Amino acid sequence: MKKSLSLVIALTSTCLIASLGLALVNALTQDRIEEQKNKEMLLSINKVLPLFNNNPLKDKKETDGTIFFMGKYNGRVTGVACQTAGEGYSAKIRVMVGLNLEGEISGVEILEHLETPGLGSRIETPEFKTQFKGKSPVNFKIDSLTGATISSRGVAQAVRQALDLFQKNKKTILNAD
Repeated sequence: MKKSLSLVIALTSTCLIASLGLALVNALTQDRIEEQKNKEMLLSINKVLPLFNNNPLKDKKETDGTIFFMGKYNGRVTGVACQTAGEGYSAKIRVMVGLNLEGEISGVEILEHLETPGLGSRIETPEFKTQFKGKSPVNFKIDSLTGATISSRGVAQAVRQALDLFQKNKKTILNAD
C-alpha cells in the first residue's frame, strides 16, 4: 500500500512538472508562433493576389464566416484573397485563393494537406495550380491529376467555394471600410 502511494505521488509530481514546463514554453513562444503564422499567411497572400502595396493582414473583412484579405495599390482595391478548404483523399486541403475585382482567379496556393506523397501531393506543383488562373464561375473547368482525382477535386472544391463566396458577397466585401 505504501509503495503504491509513493508511485502515485511520483507519477503525479512528474505529470505536474511536465505540464508546467509545457505551459511555460508555450507562454514564452506564443508571440513568435503567432508571428511565424502571420509571415506564412502573408507569403501565401503575396503569391495569389494581384499587385498591392498595403498590408492585407490589416485590411481584411469577414463575411459569411470567411476572412477576405484586401490587396490595395495606392489605396485602390486590386483584389482579395481568402482561405477555403476542400475534401481531399486523407483530410481537408486548405487553400488560399486570390481573386481580381472581376471575380477571376489571380492565384491559388496550397496551405496544408495530408495527401499521398508522389500522387495527391502533386496538387502543389505549379503546373496544377496555374491552370486555375483566369478562371471564373463561367469557365471553371480544370484537368485532374492522373492518379489523384480526389485530391484534384478537393482543390477545385475549395477554389469553387472561394469564387462562390466572393460572388455572393462582392458588394459587402468591396464597399465596407
